[in-house]
Amino acid sequence: IDGYIDCTRLPGATRQPTWITNDNLRMLSHKWRSEEGSILVGTNTAENDNPMLTTRDWFGNNPLRIVIDRNLRLPGELHLFDHSVPTMVVTSQKKKNEINLEYVTVDFSENLIEQLLQVLIQRNIQSIIVEGGRKTLEAFINNDLWDEARIITGNKRFFTGIPSPKIQGKEISENWFGKDSINILLNTI
Repeated sequence: IDGYIDCTRLPGATRQPTWITNDNLRMLSHKWRSEEGSILVGTNTAENDNPMLTTRDWFGNNPLRIVIDRNLRLPGELHLFDHSVPTMVVTSQKKKNEINLEYVTVDFSENLIEQLLQVLIQRNIQSIIVEGGRKTLEAFINNDLWDEARIITGNKRFFTGIPSPKIQGKEISENWFGKDSINILLNTI
């Protein structure tokens, strides 16, 4: 509610999500995941939140999990590397693929997001949910590579932390779930 997407994380803190909203909205986000082809997080989100990026709170298919890890610095014990769901690691390093874990090498000196989207197009994956963090979200926003934004605002304050990215678009709906809200914007550019 105060404009942050995460609190300030201290070094050595437990890797777990910082929940902003209620359980019903978490279930809805898992429903949305089941409707899309892929889901993406950046390195810091993977490291800090240790997300599963699955549809465990909803019945349906899991999207292809994608994590950006330029230098393969993420620890192997993260949920993303549990081999339970097909997962793609976008990196600058070469590494042998494993069961349900594919390493895709790209040139980080070029436009990373455009390269990632080309990889998805080649695999006939037509949709992607970008769940964070701020740098990853801003890369899509700043390159005008988004169709719809679902801005979920929870009734929680961090007071300090990582500011939410700024995005502008045509608001097509606002829905309330208790004290939490979802605003949906369309990219009209």
